[in-house]
Amino acid sequence: MKISVIMAVYNGAETLKESIESVLNQTFKDFEFIIVNDGSTDDTAEIIGIYQKLDPRVVVIEHKNQGLTKSLNIALGKARGEYIARQDADDVSLPQRFQRQVQLLDGQGRIGFVGCNYGLIDSEGCIFDFGPKEDNPDKITRGLARKNFFCHGSVLFRKKALEKAGGYRDFFRYAQDYDLYLRLIEFTMAGSVNKVLYYRRVLLDSISISKSRLQAAYAELARKSYEERRAFRDDTLILKKELLDSLVAKSGLDDSGPGFLEAFFCIKSNYTVRARQIIWPYLFPASLSKCKFYALWFFSYFPLPLRRILFYLKTNIRRIKLLTGYATK
Repeated sequence: MKISVIMAVYNGAETLKESIESVLNQTFKDFEFIIVNDGSTDDTAEIIGIYQKLDPRVVVIEHKNQGLTKSLNIALGKARGEYIARQDADDVSLPQRFQRQVQLLDGQGRIGFVGCNYGLIDSEGCIFDFGPKEDNPDKITRGLARKNFFCHGSVLFRKKALEKAGGYRDFFRYAQDYDLYLRLIEFTMAGSVNKVLYYRRVLLDSISISKSRLQAAYAELARKSYEERRAFRDDTLILKKELLDSLVAKSGLDDSGPGFLEAFFCIKSNYTVRARQIIWPYLFPASLSKCKFYALWFFSYFPLPLRRILFYLKTNIRRIKLLTGYATK
């Protein structure tokens, strides 16, 4: 078997069908699809059960809620594939994702894991932005020491590389993917397919927004752990709640991405006063790097009909770019 696809889901019924079907409809067919129901209390179990009956590639694991990290490690323990593909229950893989990523790993033995370009979609499936694009393995591998380029659900790993790295570490409730990448690049390289093959759904209650400070703190701790290992020191000695708490307190406005997304969605939902409250702390001190916040601030004062027209145009321009190939560059 070539690929084991692993997904962990907790109360994901609203988006689960679309996500599962995006995997089952891949042009590359040689895979098993391991879905861990992490103690869901909504209709998740029923939805998974339907697809398990329809497609023998679907393997279901049920357990009490343990969180994403432990659920993924349980799925890894059951995986039989040469490669391991991640898929998040909120997200959508485009049909050629596995095919293109397998071609890259098959053709470049020095690469141990591979991502792809990805689009950001809202709760309605409208594209509003794209993630960072870089396909040079040397640049990606070096750059990961400073920043996480990848969308976790879009990554395909060599199973042997994952096993050598030790899988996901239980300490990391969030940024578990970034901690894993930083351990992987110590002995292998990262790559990426320079084409949009994945849509990451961003919701107001997702980890990326509501848990942004905690996410940023765990990511910073992953970087500090990497630096400790680079200095030939035992990085597990710094994986302490006390250090994490101090990083959470310091994180503040260091990571402006989630704040921008939350303000963006508030404006789209016509909660303009709330949006301005979110934007205000980011405006000072003045800096050219904050131009997107200045633009969003002024945009919040546009009349609602004009904002709707602009949102409509933005979404459809993005779709046109995807169809014509401009967004893949």
